[in-house]
This record gives sequence, structure tokens and C-alpha cells, in this order.
Amino acid sequence: MINQIYKKQIIDMVDSIIESTGCYQPIELLFKFDLLNYGQYRQWREGHIHYLSPFLENNTQLIMQLLEQATDYVKKLKMQAETIHYQQWQKNQTIHLFPVPKKHILKPYLETQYIRDDHDQMDLFFDNQSLLLTKQLLQALICRDVKTAYTIHQQLQQSDSLNEMLAPSQILLNNLVHALEELNISDLAEHNKYLYETLHPLARKILVGQEQDYMSFFWYRLAQQIDDSLYQENGINTLHSSECLMQIPDWQAVTLTIENIPKLEEQYPKLQLRLIQSYYYSQNDQQYFQSVCHFLWDHKQTELSNIETIINISKQLKNIWKDFLDQLHEYDNLQQWDFSQFPSWLLIFNPGILKLVQANETTPQSFIIIQQLLNSELTHKQPNINLREQLQKLDAQFFQFYLDEHGLNES
Repeated sequence: MINQIYKKQIIDMVDSIIESTGCYQPIELLFKFDLLNYGQYRQWREGHIHYLSPFLENNTQLIMQLLEQATDYVKKLKMQAETIHYQQWQKNQTIHLFPVPKKHILKPYLETQYIRDDHDQMDLFFDNQSLLLTKQLLQALICRDVKTAYTIHQQLQQSDSLNEMLAPSQILLNNLVHALEELNISDLAEHNKYLYETLHPLARKILVGQEQDYMSFFWYRLAQQIDDSLYQENGINTLHSSECLMQIPDWQAVTLTIENIPKLEEQYPKLQLRLIQSYYYSQNDQQYFQSVCHFLWDHKQTELSNIETIINISKQLKNIWKDFLDQLHEYDNLQQWDFSQFPSWLLIFNPGILKLVQANETTPQSFIIIQQLLNSELTHKQPNINLREQLQKLDAQFFQFYLDEHGLNES
């Protein structure tokens, strides 16, 4: 059974999908819960594999419960159901999630999307023919179907030469044609800038939340041409393939490009920040919590914005982090604290991370003692006087916070 906390998380995720795309597509929900990897989805959309069903088999029951909750929610929002028809990228050819003759319990859910009532407000601005051609043109661009997009663009130009979609869709089409014909990118840094500043914002505006399928082609293409061995954190070659893969986002690929880099913690804090984000978005809680703590211990002088990049993505950590900062500002006698003390604070107010974080050579002694203290007192249900005295001598204020949160303060 899905508990109330998980139900709230599902609703939040569905709301974010609707807000960004104007509709609810169940496959997007699978991405957000890391029940489907974008790299697998990409293989399917490119025709390298016939069906997505093999990637869903291990989590069928969980996916079923997830999609049931999401579907019940969007029905309450009075959204309109319609069948999804997927096309292979770069080809005008229908592909299927599951083998066609075979029934599957997930099929009705994954092959149905829900549209907001205001989704077709373009009717107010276009006549029916223009509206139909515009929709077909945008769908062809999303599917990277150059031939179909070119044909429809010509038809739209002939029937409605003042259509506001003509100029921007021409730019998107031209970029597709150029990228498919030109194998090598002459200036990687300049192309990266163009994707960030020009093409991605335009695709987001025109393709209304479905720009990911269009843009992923460009980000993958750039990532494949970047030589990560030349990467310098603060030098000339500051491009790393993980930067492109984050935009898709293919978090599994981000992890693979960074995880095994030698001396990552010492020499590449920017890449370490990206890796921590990939752990979070991949639902890898153990690696996420441990990596956040180790980053704070290893980089005590890092900028606040860097820390909040990896903390504020988690609602759970964000609230505890805010309380921590409030304490730093409130108590004069906490001025000797720095950001590396946050894991100790986190451990006090979220003992659930007790077994997820292992100390290293840069771990503050306060964290080690608090970890031992919590482990002892949560296990034996009685005060550990020796460890309490050690913590009190080391940091009296931390000791008081511990007592206030965990009681038994008759020491």
C-alpha cells in the first residue's frame, strides 16, 4: 500500500508535470520516480529496442499503484483523457510500449494522457485548418521528423502566411536539418552557449513542455563530442559531458561520467556537486545523504550557493538547513561553527541517516560522537552518560540541542 507521504509526493510530481507541459503524461511520472531511465526511453524512441515493457517488469506492482493514484488525482481535476500515440524519432512510424497482441495491466494507464480544458485555447487565435497544421508541425518537430515537418511547414505557409509559429518553427527545423547533416561540431563551447541561450529557450516556448524529446538529440550529440579527459575545473576546457546530460536529464548517464573520476573530491568540486544531484534525482538516498555530508566536510570554504544547489533540491533537507542557518544567526556563541557542522545538526534532527553516512578523515568529532550516541541510546533506550559528557565538553550548545530533541536530559 502507498502511504500518505508517498501519495502527497505523487500529487506534487503530477502537479509539476501539468504545470510544465499543460497535460499529464504517465511516462513523465516514471522518469520523476526513477522507475524508467531516460536512456532506456531514448533507445526505444530511436528504434533500437522494440518495446519498453522489459524495463518495467521488475516494478510492475509499484508502478501500478503509482499510476492508479496519479490517474485518480487527474480525474478529480476534471482533465480530459486521450490516447497517446508514440512515434519513432526521425521517422513517421508508430511504436508501441508493449507487444501489440499482449494484454498488460499497465497498458491502459501508460497509453492514456490527460489534457487540461484550456489546452486547446489556440482555437481562439487560429482557424481550424491552421490549428490542425500547427499541431501537426509541432508534433513532427518533437518527433524530429524532418520530412513531415518540412511538408507541413510549407502547407502552413501557403494557407496562413502570417501564422506566428512559422518563423520560430523554421528555426527549430533548420537546426534539426543542420545537426543531422553535420557530423562534427566545430566549436563545442560556442555550440553549448547557443543551446543554452538560444535553442533551448525557443524550444521550451514553442513546444510547450514537450521540448525535452526535441532537445535531448542536441544535448546527446554535444555530449558525445566532448573529450572529458581534457576537462579542467578552472581552466580553458571547462566543458564536461555531464553538463549536457543534466539538461536531458539522463541522471544515470551523469553518474556514469563522473562517479569513477580519480581524486574527484579533491580536484573537481563542481563535478562532485553534479554527481550529488544525480544521486538525488535517481532516488539513491544513501549515496545522496553521504555525498552531501562528505562535500560539506571536504569543502568547508565553499560558497553558500554551491551548498544550496545540493540541499534545496530535497524538501526534507531544505527545512532542516533553514533551521540550521537560523541558529547560526541567532546565537553569538555559534560563530565558531561553519557549514561543515550541518551534518551533525542533520543527524540530531533526522536520525534516519544514522546508518547511511560513514565518517572519513575530515569528519568533525562532534558528528562521530553524536552518531555513536544516537546509535547507543536508540538501541538501548537509556542515556549513555560517557558519550554525553564527551559531547558536552566538545560542544555544549550541540549537547543542549541533542537533549532538547531527544529528551532523557536528566544527565
